[in-house]
Amino acid sequence: MNNRLKTLACTLLLQLSLAAAQAQGPVESVSIEGTAASTGTAVAKPGKMSRPSHERLVDKLPAGEKTEAERSRLNSMHFETDPRHQIVTYINHLKPQNGPPVLSRGNLYFLDSAALKETFPSKVFYVLRFPQWPIASPTPQPLGTNNIFVVGTARGELELITESKKNLIKQLFQQKSTPSVTEAAVRRKMESSLVLAEELEQDGMYKFSPGLNSLTIERKDSTLEVSAARVVNPTGGNSGTIFARMLIDKNTGAVRDFSYEAKLQAGMRPICQSTKLLDPDPLVRKMAEQDILMMGSSAKEYLDYERSRVSPELQQAIDKIWERIVREGR
Repeated sequence: MNNRLKTLACTLLLQLSLAAAQAQGPVESVSIEGTAASTGTAVAKPGKMSRPSHERLVDKLPAGEKTEAERSRLNSMHFETDPRHQIVTYINHLKPQNGPPVLSRGNLYFLDSAALKETFPSKVFYVLRFPQWPIASPTPQPLGTNNIFVVGTARGELELITESKKNLIKQLFQQKSTPSVTEAAVRRKMESSLVLAEELEQDGMYKFSPGLNSLTIERKDSTLEVSAARVVNPTGGNSGTIFARMLIDKNTGAVRDFSYEAKLQAGMRPICQSTKLLDPDPLVRKMAEQDILMMGSSAKEYLDYERSRVSPELQQAIDKIWERIVREGR
């Protein structure tokens, strides 16, 4: 069976299993054992039913746990409302979508970036990402798959940037970034812009090289024309670059213009490989193992999700291949 037919078959199986799961009602709750989930080394373990099977599952965004970097940043500022609480309250009041639960699968995390901190000293940044694999679910408006929340210290100051509203990055830098024309500040502005662009273009499987590539600063009559790139690590078949360009006023240090272009080539992606780890055909098992190993630690979210829905035997197989990923540093 060629790759296209395998993909179609896997997708059909997943759609059927999702439909069956919805018909059966709520699935088992999931707990995390081991180290913190943010380290990528914990293994999800199924827990007991948290509610009767006849009770409707409430689709709410989990607040998640604060990281040490997040706590340190918040302690140095003065927020009237905890930013996580503010974001979660906003999300959970949105009109729900028809279909399988999506908010409960969202991952809200603090964007820890020294460049963002220095460019926007009175703001913090969070990313809310919804899984695209094995099947993406529609999100309530105005959310997208990738969402950047910008939270300021002023009461109620909450801005949302999604992949369909990329122009808001330019508006953010024009109106809110610290004005400066020093070379260090210009580098920080460009790096922080690419951090945000990367988050909007991410599908959960790309890994980008840190820092800037090909940074150039050209001094024109009245502006500094700055360009740089962020390069994808060539793992799992991924490749590509995000190019960004910024114009800064030489006299005031204000950003006049900003734009970016993403040229990304997706490599291996999770479809139904984990469900084939115990396939009767040894060739199918081998292909599934190779695909998962190639994706490496990027596949953790997918593996955790699949693990919460399968038999104990298949859970053990998923645990085994995840342990290998960790052991081999993939």
